[in-house]
Amino acid sequence: MKPQIFDGHRLAGPIRSGGIEWNVRLEAFNAARQADLDHAQRHGIHFDQPKDQFAAAYAAAPKGVRDEDERLTELTYLAEDALMLCPSPDASAFALKVLLAHGRCLSLYDNIVFAEAQRFSGRTSR
Repeated sequence: MKPQIFDGHRLAGPIRSGGIEWNVRLEAFNAARQADLDHAQRHGIHFDQPKDQFAAAYAAAPKGVRDEDERLTELTYLAEDALMLCPSPDASAFALKVLLAHGRCLSLYDNIVFAEAQRFSGRTSR
């Protein structure tokens, strides 16, 4: 299956149910993230650099490169948001959501992660 490119706030194409929908959204997220990483690396920006080196490489990049990076980053965030809104079909998918939420340090994902933790644990409170 060819990854679908994320279009605005929804995936292009029909909505699927269960694990299939998760897989479609995961492929879209992975494609968007890889496009962002590839673009940055082509222009000497490496996300695994120490922060000061990353900041210097980003600042030294031409405006067009920075603009394209911002566009690709926004597409990645939109694809990530779509993935986070899709119910996790299994514990592995849930674990990825926890890592993504932690990686971006976003409290906006807290309710999603908490609700799914309750669903997987079978508990509603402590």
